[in-house]
Amino acid sequence: MASASTSPTLGLSVSVLPQANGEIAPIQAGQINSLALTIMPGQQAIRTVRVQSASPNIESIALSIGHASVINSVLTLDDTQVSEISPWIAFSANSLQLKGDTTADVDLTISVPNSEPIGIRQAYLLIKATLPSHGTNENTARQGAARYAIPIYIGVGTTAQIVTDFSVGLVTLVHTKDGEAFALTLKNIGMTPVLPVGFLQLSSTLEKLVFAAQIPFGGDLIQAGHSETLTVEVPLEVPDAIWNVHAEAHDGTLLATSDSIVTLKRHGIIGQNQIAIYRILLGAVSFVLFGAAWMYIRSTGGFRRFKQ
Repeated sequence: MASASTSPTLGLSVSVLPQANGEIAPIQAGQINSLALTIMPGQQAIRTVRVQSASPNIESIALSIGHASVINSVLTLDDTQVSEISPWIAFSANSLQLKGDTTADVDLTISVPNSEPIGIRQAYLLIKATLPSHGTNENTARQGAARYAIPIYIGVGTTAQIVTDFSVGLVTLVHTKDGEAFALTLKNIGMTPVLPVGFLQLSSTLEKLVFAAQIPFGGDLIQAGHSETLTVEVPLEVPDAIWNVHAEAHDGTLLATSDSIVTLKRHGIIGQNQIAIYRILLGAVSFVLFGAAWMYIRSTGGFRRFKQ
């Protein structure tokens, strides 16, 4: 993610240089780019960022690490907190001045502590350009800032160790103090924490009903090998019926689903179709009983005795 310049006198472009031979990957505003790598605990790696001024003025460039929060499974920059991996990253220079159309390469040395557990750590590389302040003059009056916020993904461990995956169990009905609720279990079957969110979609083939609204759900962070059972209150607008329940959950690009059949019977499932069926069955049973009684009466001569 990148923010546009707030002043026409400011300009900035950023490129992440490849570790080995290969083309430079420019990071442009609006594109989804990141600095991603894997490092074993106790080891370090170096990545280089090339910063280029696109302003006719001298710009002051500052580099720092920003905190990344996961909100609804989306990585989001949070300026109110300090990143947990900020102490891991050392800049060859975290501030510099660039003249117009000049570039500077900055090395990021990333050192992972020995005791760090396997998993993925997320942060942002922040690169900010401002005009140098020279007191109360024209420069100060048009002071602005241009900032890039580049996602950083550090996989602690090897690629084989860092597996992110989860599953969604079958949906059942449970009774709570607030009424009926859907229950489903989310299980972390990978090796990194997950934070799935999703929805339930209801449809009924028996009654030919469709509950159009999606019923959202979400829980807490689930550590590797753990599971969480969520209860989602059944909306009062959902009528009693036999429902097909489609559960869909995602964490970033990961997606897991399940399909279940549940019978919601708060007041008895009595619909027009069932009433018609019950009437047919009642008529059939009455016909059979009447026929059996008539045959019995005939076989015992009941009609003759009645006439006599």
